[in-house]
Amino acid sequence: MFLVALGLSMCVGCTESRTYTVSVKNLCAEPLTVGFVKHGGPLEMSWASPADMAIASPMGRLHNWGRVLPTGRKATTTIDGQFNPNAEAYLRVYRGEHSPSELMAMRPGTFDCVEVLLDESKNDYVIEDKHGRLSATPLGGMP
Repeated sequence: MFLVALGLSMCVGCTESRTYTVSVKNLCAEPLTVGFVKHGGPLEMSWASPADMAIASPMGRLHNWGRVLPTGRKATTTIDGQFNPNAEAYLRVYRGEHSPSELMAMRPGTFDCVEVLLDESKNDYVIEDKHGRLSATPLGGMP
């Protein structure tokens, strides 16, 4: 028991580097806003949600979040960061092109926002509108 407690106390504040390669294809009738969020620390602006960015921004200046992906287009990017041991990386996709304050009002799991847990190996997704709800389908079946 003592060794477990000692091991945990030595890990406080430790992080690990992770790199993700992500491809997204937009099959929706409108553009999408695509970006990345991290659930768990440490806070990094490249992984911050629109709400986290608003909290961290001085004087309430909201910065643009993510990138706009036009209809029918595919984009691939690589993103890295520092992660606490239990932190998870997500692809977040919003329907349309929105201001940062509009994005903060849209939550994952709603009709206009989908969030997908990323894997450190392959992340290749098609985003579609299925019955009025955004859907992320991995290319080639299961992720």
